[in-house]
Amino acid sequence: SPLGSIFNPIAPAAAEARFSQIQRLCDLIIKALAPVLPDRCTAGNAAVLSFASYSGLRPNGDYWVFLEVNEAAMGGRPFSDGPDTVEELMRNTRNNPLEDLGMHLPLICDRYEVRDDAPPGAGRFRGGAGVVKSQRYLTPGFMTHESDRNEDPPWGIFGGRPGACSRVEVRNLHTGATASHPAKFSGLRTEAGDVVTYYSPTGGGYGDPLERDPQKVLDDVLDGFVTVDQARDDYGVALGAVDDGYGWALDEAGTAALRAARR
Repeated sequence: SPLGSIFNPIAPAAAEARFSQIQRLCDLIIKALAPVLPDRCTAGNAAVLSFASYSGLRPNGDYWVFLEVNEAAMGGRPFSDGPDTVEELMRNTRNNPLEDLGMHLPLICDRYEVRDDAPPGAGRFRGGAGVVKSQRYLTPGFMTHESDRNEDPPWGIFGGRPGACSRVEVRNLHTGATASHPAKFSGLRTEAGDVVTYYSPTGGGYGDPLERDPQKVLDDVLDGFVTVDQARDDYGVALGAVDDGYGWALDEAGTAALRAARR
């Protein structure tokens, strides 16, 4: 690597959060090979590691610390969608049981589910859906976090759309105060009632969204990954409200007209 680059820095230089650079390097290699190996590459992956350190003092004065790795999502692939809430380019970590952690730490997980505030990158094969996780402090403490992609989303490829950026928010349940934080910060002072929420990136889309199977778009709407408006605007898929227990059905004629107009 060129001397002075982030992979070969000149001391003294910041060299924290190495996983972010290594994951991104893997993703860039895939991107570089895409033009010559289109059937063996993916769209932009999250390519990031969210590593969080929660800590504080117990009522008896003992120090506690919890280290956590959060999931993200992969990009769309040549023949299938990107995996949801899975992003493993070159790492291997364990997902600890939340119930067990809550029994031993003054930290409670309020939310842990598929991200629903931002859609996966649209494409013939969409990107993977991200994850959202909220941890609530029961006592004052500290937090350190290293991640990436708060400002640059995973790219779409071959006509696919980019995914969504990550973000970190802290909201206090007692005061309602909410603050956004950068991807990397150290020694953040937290108070009882502070809820730290991490939104992972969503994967980029592979191929033209107008070529996606309309039935798959409907499935994504029913699963809550995509809204009705996004189905229309991103995929050219028209849906009609029905009273069948699901709420929406495919409007084939409307979809054909929408896509013809877009093309």
